[in-house]
Amino acid sequence: MNYYEKVLAEQSALSMARLGFDVTKVNQGSPEWMSSRLGVITASRASDLIATGPLSPFPDDLEIVKVGRSNSVTFRGVEFTGTKADCVSWVRNQLPRQTSPARDGYLLDLVAEVATGQQAEPGSFKQAEWGHEYEDHARQIFAFHVGVPVNPIAFIYGDKTMRYGCSPDGIADDNSGVEIKCPWTTKVYLDFLVNGQIKQEYIDQVQFSMFVTGRKYWHFANYDPRMKVQSFHAVTLERDEKKMDVFSIAVAEMSRDMDAMLDRIGLKFGDQWITSTH
Repeated sequence: MNYYEKVLAEQSALSMARLGFDVTKVNQGSPEWMSSRLGVITASRASDLIATGPLSPFPDDLEIVKVGRSNSVTFRGVEFTGTKADCVSWVRNQLPRQTSPARDGYLLDLVAEVATGQQAEPGSFKQAEWGHEYEDHARQIFAFHVGVPVNPIAFIYGDKTMRYGCSPDGIADDNSGVEIKCPWTTKVYLDFLVNGQIKQEYIDQVQFSMFVTGRKYWHFANYDPRMKVQSFHAVTLERDEKKMDVFSIAVAEMSRDMDAMLDRIGLKFGDQWITSTH
């Protein structure tokens, strides 16, 4: 049994037990697919998951002392010496960052999905329709140009808790997956093709997909049917182990904060599927 077959078997059993339907038998964009993602931390929002806020302010009750030509500050039993600006920066870096509006907003979206059994408001409908229109053709072009198959699957949960997961465009082989974008504007495609620029949110999405699946590589491709030449371009991104550690902590913290908020309103994770599927 190869990796793809193993994933299909695991996800089929997990979703049938919890959701009442087989997530490996549905299509991305279908009502079942949207239900499977309710309240689940997903790769498409990975940038929001790990977004950090500004540094905390310098504590009002902390004193920076002039020592000769330098300045000194003692914080949590450790002394630091440098310029006044250095002292301020050093202390602020010891403090936890303030909350991020993007991360806080994502937390509320996830809790709202559990509370209502409905998906949060989607993004641009026109952009989503554009990508959906060409996604099948883009998979075929990818398989032809890159020379690896694209085995489709609607959703993959990271573990049996079903707290996080990803919706890859495909599993390529035992070591990699596939993410294909059809940019809404050609200038975005050209920035990728000519300058090698990938939006940070896409990099985070790909890395989170590797976090979910344990894959070592992920193929990232763009397809723009409006181009007269070179309408397809792909690169391979390697797994970033430091980012995996960031995701692990962020998923645990988001799950904790979700549970605390849900408890305050008398709900728990999993209630989204009881109300939305029965």
